[in-house]
Amino acid sequence: MKTILDQAEVLIPLVTPFDATGNLERNVLKTLLDWLVETGRCDGVILTGTNGEFWALDDVEKLDCYRIAVQQWKGKVPIIAATGCTATRETIHLTKEAEHLGVDMAMVIVPPYGKPEPEGIYRHFAAVAEAVTIPLMIYNIPTFTGTNIDVETVARLAQYDHIIAIKDEAGVHATQTADFIQATGGRMKVYNGDDKHILQALAEGAFGLVSGGAHVIGKELKQVVKDFKAGRLAEAQTNYRRFIPFLKSLHQSGRANPVPLLKASLEIIGLPVGPPRLPFYPATEEERKVLRERMPAKA
Repeated sequence: MKTILDQAEVLIPLVTPFDATGNLERNVLKTLLDWLVETGRCDGVILTGTNGEFWALDDVEKLDCYRIAVQQWKGKVPIIAATGCTATRETIHLTKEAEHLGVDMAMVIVPPYGKPEPEGIYRHFAAVAEAVTIPLMIYNIPTFTGTNIDVETVARLAQYDHIIAIKDEAGVHATQTADFIQATGGRMKVYNGDDKHILQALAEGAFGLVSGGAHVIGKELKQVVKDFKAGRLAEAQTNYRRFIPFLKSLHQSGRANPVPLLKASLEIIGLPVGPPRLPFYPATEEERKVLRERMPAKA
């Protein structure tokens, strides 16, 4: 069955640009979108996900982000709206609004903070799937949500034809990619969501990547995927190892969330997107120094 993601191996979860006082920079978002797509750093974009600081955005800001992306790139690359919230009711509302604006797909996170049981997680995604007609991607990131979606729940959700993909935090459950593929008969595309485990996930059968690091090294990561799938394993391994120091540098100082240093990286390569919103704070000078040292020369 053909889907909107068939040619989309590398998706970028966009950072959300802010000005110095924390206001949404709509014009910078337009520039960022154009630059990422036109320079070949991605095959599709995700708005207002973890890298987009969804927890710090109100619904008006989120819908503005979706509207901008649809107006600029609809029909050229997949436009995916991250619409997941803790409450199912709120998730359905935002997903419907995004669908109305014309996004191609929605990414829905396993509900954070509340730590629902598997049955609650199933009912959450089932309710969203029954409320909209656009394709859906399950977003599983137990490092942040505190809850991992289990294989049995994913298998149950496979009954919905428009739940077509999973973004998975591969580093927490190292063999889960293969389990998801087997449980769904390969019907759902599995995307690796952890830049530090790209090759491991591809070896298990992952279709592609949802990569924050692709803001900077997207072209190179796309080549890693192509080399791996073409059987050029040595090339894929050699090239990927070149990027590991940079990817690790996005988590300096014990930062679990890479957004502040990812934004600093974009500024270093000439595309300032402003600071993160509190409680996250901008990169320090020492952190910027390390980023410069570890950033690939061609970035």
